Amino acid sequence: MRAPEDELTSKTISKDAGRQYTAEELEYALSRTGLFRQLERNRVLSFIKPKLIGELTGPFHEPNFSNLTSLRLTIPALFAVLRESGFVLGAFEMERVYDWDHESWTNAIRAILDPFTVLVGTVKRNTTSTELRVE
Repeated sequence: MRAPEDELTSKTISKDAGRQYTAEELEYALSRTGLFRQLERNRVLSFIKPKLIGELTGPFHEPNFSNLTSLRLTIPALFAVLRESGFVLGAFEMERVYDWDHESWTNAIRAILDPFTVLVGTVKRNTTSTELRVE
């Protein structure tokens, strides 16, 4: 006969318990989890409410941060990264985009770059050619 807490513990064990993950599967799963946590926790990202429609797409064009010198340039860069990765923007009040400073918008981009690089890959912008970099 089992003790009551043993029965409860056995019911909460995941169906994947004991499964061995490859390094790539683990990196993908951690990146996906990290991405969705950032979408919920980052003030700017939670404001624009991006939604994944279908599957992740990509690769996305990695923004050149040295060119993102104003909100007018940074906000569309964030929207482009999300769109190229398979997200659509949720409903938000456009006039409120200026409630956050330039650094907040830049930090929102930086918060999702690493997960997106693992999940969908990046395309580096180059003046002579476009080079695909998938990590």
